[in-house]
Amino acid sequence: MIRFYLALLSSKLLTFIYKLTGNRQNDRPGILAHKICDDFLEKIKKPETVICVTGTNGKTTVSNLVSEILIKDKKTVIYNDWGANMRAGVARCLLDGVTIFNTRKKVDVAVLETDEITSNQIFPLVKPDYIIVTNLFRDSMHRNAHPYFVYNRINDYIPDKTTLILNADDPISSMMGKDKKAIYYSIKKQPFEENEENIVNDFRICPKCHSTLKYDFIRYHHIGKVHCPNCDFKSVEASYIATKLDLKNYNMEVLHDKNKTTYKLASDSIFNAYNTLCAITLLSEMGLSEEKIKKYLETTKIVASRYTTSIYKGIEVSTIATKGLNAVGTTRVMDYIKGQTGNIELIIVIDDTFDNKNGSEATCWIYDVDFELLNKDNIKRIIVGGVRNKDYKLRLLLAGVPEEKIVCVEKEEDTYKSLKYKNIDKILILHEVYYVTGAHNLKNKIKDVIMNNKEASKWK
Repeated sequence: MIRFYLALLSSKLLTFIYKLTGNRQNDRPGILAHKICDDFLEKIKKPETVICVTGTNGKTTVSNLVSEILIKDKKTVIYNDWGANMRAGVARCLLDGVTIFNTRKKVDVAVLETDEITSNQIFPLVKPDYIIVTNLFRDSMHRNAHPYFVYNRINDYIPDKTTLILNADDPISSMMGKDKKAIYYSIKKQPFEENEENIVNDFRICPKCHSTLKYDFIRYHHIGKVHCPNCDFKSVEASYIATKLDLKNYNMEVLHDKNKTTYKLASDSIFNAYNTLCAITLLSEMGLSEEKIKKYLETTKIVASRYTTSIYKGIEVSTIATKGLNAVGTTRVMDYIKGQTGNIELIIVIDDTFDNKNGSEATCWIYDVDFELLNKDNIKRIIVGGVRNKDYKLRLLLAGVPEEKIVCVEKEEDTYKSLKYKNIDKILILHEVYYVTGAHNLKNKIKDVIMNNKEASKWK
């Protein structure tokens, strides 16, 4: 225990120093804690309720949704809102939840975004009351290998006391925790939806009898309803079902225990409808009433690092984040862009932020992305920036996008200079999640061009 208290005191002191210097979002105190005491996560006192949120996509959005609603419900909450989701980030978050000598818990709830690859190092020590697995998709091969490798990293380390919150429409993650308590959520097929065949589908073979599976409905990739024609394997039944989506008016009707409640959505994408439904499921299981959740969602927004939008002299300028090296997440964003109306100029800056130094992996992931979704008449210009701009140009050409629409720029920060503005309704900036500051700088530069140009009124 001496090593633990030394780790606690040292990391508390370092946290205090960082906060004094305005550097709160730093996981170095967590790194220090683990260097001194390897089982620090096990020994530090946890709040009454601990929630871990993991999965390939949607972790940050769900974590922030849950935390924001719990805070509105007068709970004291700690959460790693800056996205440090490995051991050090989790330790740094939990430091805020205890007194200096670990004698007393200071908060009610900890919401811990947890990296799916390192969850095996976190779950057994933290022993969460709830684990959310948003989904499991193909991700960076350099780091994540394939979805079943990640599946085992999570599934083999779920504590017995944990309640799982799982997406019934994801046949991979919904197979988890067969001997554990699990609550499932699902979105019913909507009248406006048709089967969508994407390039990537990582669930085609029955896990029980190895026959070819039959999809009753594919929403995207392997998300949908599936069954095996040769055995009893099929999608699990959900107890929280979104029966009606009104994306135009940002509403979702949810059926649970024969009660239907309409909730507000924070965006008009089905992917974020899943994130919202996931949060509703967890919060309901924690005892919050439907009325309270509905009320709190009315004023809840998607975290600004993922999506922002503003209008300058009639031109809508938005930043949209995607997870770099992640074909599925990037395709989902491109599907959202495909659904946008009006004339669009699109800036794409999705290089790995470390590419300028060493690079991280081959460009093969680009060919798993459905760039074909961007081959639309109302997308007038696509500006790709970064060291791999020619790779993206080649992929866009293979997707059928006319060459005259594509502009290559060497530096991300110069992409805004290639915008034309004339007869344009929307300018969209699709950026890598670690390029948030750069994307916001681009947005501000675009704002300056529009607001300071006396001819802007004639562009429309």
